[in-house]
This record gives sequence, C-alpha cells and structure tokens, in this order.
Amino acid sequence: MIVLAVLAGAIAGVVVALMSAGVDQLHTLLFGISPGERLSAQSSIDPLLLLSVPSLGGLALGIATMLIARRRPVREVDPIEANALHGGRMSLVGSLIVAAQTVWSSGVGASVGLEAGYTQLASAFASRLGRAFRLRRGDLRILVGCGAAGGIAGAFAAPLAGAFYAFELVIGSYSVSSLAPVGMAALMGYLVAHVSAPLQLGILTGTGSPIGNYDLVVSGAVGLLAAGLGITLMRGVGLWETLLLRLRVQPVLRPAFGGLIVGLLALGSPQVMSSGHGALLLVSMLDHPLQQIALIFVLKAIASIISLGSGFRGGLFFASLLRARQEIVESACGFRMG
Repeated sequence: MIVLAVLAGAIAGVVVALMSAGVDQLHTLLFGISPGERLSAQSSIDPLLLLSVPSLGGLALGIATMLIARRRPVREVDPIEANALHGGRMSLVGSLIVAAQTVWSSGVGASVGLEAGYTQLASAFASRLGRAFRLRRGDLRILVGCGAAGGIAGAFAAPLAGAFYAFELVIGSYSVSSLAPVGMAALMGYLVAHVSAPLQLGILTGTGSPIGNYDLVVSGAVGLLAAGLGITLMRGVGLWETLLLRLRVQPVLRPAFGGLIVGLLALGSPQVMSSGHGALLLVSMLDHPLQQIALIFVLKAIASIISLGSGFRGGLFFASLLRARQEIVESACGFRMG
C-alpha cells in the first residue's frame, strides 16, 4: 500500500503540473498575455477579448457537453461519491473528460478553480491502479483518497491540507492503516508538483511574534466569517441554477450566457477571471485602496457563482482562498488606518 500510495501521489503531482500548464497555454493563446504571467494578475485586458473569449468558450463547452452526454448519459462519479457508494471505483475516461472540461473552463476565463479536476483525475488514476493490483474494497478506498490527497497537496503546496482533505471528505474517517499511505501520497504529490511547476501563491509570513488571546479571537472571527461566506456562495450557485431554469435558458447555451456575464464583470476588474492565482498576491493587494479590494471581493463572488451555476467545470477552493485573503487584507488595512 505504501508503494502504491507513493505512486498515486506522484501521478497526482504530474496531473497538477500538466493541467496547470494547459490552462496557462490557453491564457497565452486566447488572451494574448505573456508566457508565465497570470490572467488574474493583469491590470488591463482588451475589452473585446474579455467579452468574446468567455462567451464563445462557454458556447463551445455547452456544445461539447451536449455531444458527450449523448454518448455518456450517466453523470461522472467524483472521488467522494466513488468511495461512499461504489467502493472506490471510478471511470478513468470519464475523469479525463471532467479534467479537460475543467482546464477549458478556467482557460477561457471562467471564475473556477482547478482543484476539482486535479482530484478527479488523480483519484481516477489511483482507482485504476488499485484495481490493476486487485486491492480489497477498503484498500481501494484508501488509495482513492491518496490520489485526492496528492492532488490537493500539489495544488496548494500544502501536504497537510491534502492529507486532511482525503481523511475528512474522501475516505471519511481516520485510521492507523490509512495514515501512512495518505501522508506519503500527499508529500509525494507536493514534491512532484513543486519540482514540475513551482507554485507561488503569494501567501507570505513575516517575522514570528507572540500570539495572544486577542489574536485567537480575531482568527476565530475570520474563520466564522469565511465559513458563512462559503455557505452563501454554495447556496448562490444553486439559486443561479434555479434562475436559469425559470428563464428557460437551454443547457447548451447556459455556459455562453454565464461567460458573457463574467466578461462584463471582468471589465470592472480582470482579477475576477480564472482561478485567481495572480490576484492572490497579498503584497499587491495591500497597495490597493479598500474600496477597490471590496469591489474585487464582490465581483469575484458573483463571477464564481455565475460560472459554476452556468455549467462551467471547476471548484471554489482557489476562489474562496482569494476571498479569505481579501478579508485579511481589509482587516490589516483597517488596523493600519486605525
């Protein structure tokens, strides 16, 4: 199990690097930015591109999704559902489709993260690997969790976050037998992704200082506020889907409609586009006035809700991380001003 877990983690790291590179290439080709730059870090982009690329890209996604649904009418199983209901069995072909849709969605500027595609494809490879070695049902579930742990660890450069994600969400429990495999997979996913494509999230820590009761209270308050915002965002996605149904927008046209709205929001701030890696830089955010930070906060939240509710593939992790970082920036600016 340890050997298979290490292999699953390494595959997850490669998946993270390749999918990230694919999105970067799409940004370079479609939006004309320089190689190595982040779409959400741009101060300005051609307005015609902001409106045309997400909408036309959404139309292409809608047509492709309709054609795929004719061949594969059953919804693809994600790692959490696979472990809960199917004993860890996942479709590799279906997961490749989901990963490609995620890369395309982020590549055309939809406000979605890549972590859903990372974990989907990494877990599917782990599932296929486990079935090739005829693992028992319980061991196969652990190996699927190893793939997810490696994907999250590589995505966020955070092995502990990847391990806890696997324990809490994918495997659904903590046990001595799963501790070593999941830990090794998370570490390997981080190392391979870091070597292949070093990730700079822009989250920097200053010099150490004593932590007092006041700091704990503030941290707890930020955590509660972030949790409330997360629930609001998820409910917002459902409300937007309901609204599209009531407006009778055809499923094939929903991504195009959502992409057009995201493009309009990006006219106010290009930082709302894609996953938000570039907009996450804390140093650059501190240089902005509070009004601009608040505007980005609101536009990013709306763009994420519309993107996911309209049918673009992706996740909310990076988008939520950006909003949490902006909360901290606003607090820091408020403390400085006071």
